[in-house]
Amino acid sequence: MLDATWILSFIAGVPLVSAGILAVKRAPGSTAAYSFLMAMVMTVVALMAGHGFEVLDRSQTDLSNALVKIYVAALLLSLTLLWLVALEYPFEREFRLRPPNVLGAGFVLAVISSIVAGSFAQPDFDSPVGTVLSRFTGIVVLIGFVTMFTIVTSGTLASRSKATEYARHSSIIYMVGLWMVAVCGSIYSVDMITGHKHDPSLEDLPSLSLIVSILFVSLLYALSLARGKMSIGVTPVPERLASGSKARHMLLLRRTYLVEEPKPDFAFTLFADTIRGRCFDCEDDESFSCESLGCSTCGLPCPCKTCKKYKSRAQGLIVTRQFPKDIRKKYSLHTTPILWLTTVVGDESIDPAKLGILTDYILKFMEKSENGIVLVDGIEYLITSNDFHRILRAIDTWTETAMASATRLILSIDPRAYDGKDLAKLEGNRETMRPNATRSGSAMKE
Repeated sequence: MLDATWILSFIAGVPLVSAGILAVKRAPGSTAAYSFLMAMVMTVVALMAGHGFEVLDRSQTDLSNALVKIYVAALLLSLTLLWLVALEYPFEREFRLRPPNVLGAGFVLAVISSIVAGSFAQPDFDSPVGTVLSRFTGIVVLIGFVTMFTIVTSGTLASRSKATEYARHSSIIYMVGLWMVAVCGSIYSVDMITGHKHDPSLEDLPSLSLIVSILFVSLLYALSLARGKMSIGVTPVPERLASGSKARHMLLLRRTYLVEEPKPDFAFTLFADTIRGRCFDCEDDESFSCESLGCSTCGLPCPCKTCKKYKSRAQGLIVTRQFPKDIRKKYSLHTTPILWLTTVVGDESIDPAKLGILTDYILKFMEKSENGIVLVDGIEYLITSNDFHRILRAIDTWTETAMASATRLILSIDPRAYDGKDLAKLEGNRETMRPNATRSGSAMKE
């Protein structure tokens, strides 16, 4: 049984870390995603340390004591990070450590408590089933599982009314997975507290059930994240500044631009020009343009760091029928999220028939971005999977949210695909651009 426990612990570690990396990849810069990654790492540390002390006896007291302390501290830190994720997602609350706000202070207190509890953890060498946690340590671990279960459940349920449909779906997967771990973890802890009063043939069942539940949940999270069924946070991130030159086109905030062209070349040119250059209306023309937004030691003036008009350089989102890797290569886009409209399952894909999920993602991005720009290409393909009036209602929602959230919205359409009435409905309340009829740049002036 011990061999089986070790093998399962090792196997569970791979999808756990993979799930954490996928979460960060899908939402770079998200506090929830990084907290989730650290929780997965701490869980792997706990799994390894937990198996380590169980195979030791009284002749190796010092090593066993050290492994128990690492095990309990890592396990409690993992549970703390997991409930923090639930408070940060699906509806992101303000989390601040310097100076700490209420959530930040609670997290710091929980981390300190986990480390202190780990330092007092002790093994029990006299148990009939071998080396296990002491009764006191079992009570501490049980409190950790119950606390995690309570905060995750209440935090997730409290956020559902404020979250998007896609975020709610993600949070359900997250919550159900943690429920399973919490139940098996509680059984494991109670077994320690009660002195393992069960059939000797079942001596490893509590610990084995906990590890199996962690393995199942790790696979559930990894597959859900990889297939796009789940995300841990959505964070707009600006691209690295391409050059010191200003954007050639002025796209105003709160405006929707309907670009009518056979192929979305000009729409992507507008987007890339805005996302990779300095703002069109930059008020600091003479300053040095920094090539690295992450630079913290350079003393030269940077207009993007000292800008008082915008909180961030432009943060973009692309929804397209074109293959994401081709778009990234052609326009040198690295951090901009791209949703590929396709029925093919993939990391950056979304089924065009799931219009509600797509709309929720776009609206969430608009609400969170500080200087946002969204490009939607493939309207005609969306219509084939839905119907025109449903798509028109969705576009109206995107347009209204763009105005409310101070976001720029670019819609690329092929006018040949619409009759006169439908085209007029699309053009209503939106600024129409026909790049083949105007010079580049002048189309953006008002």
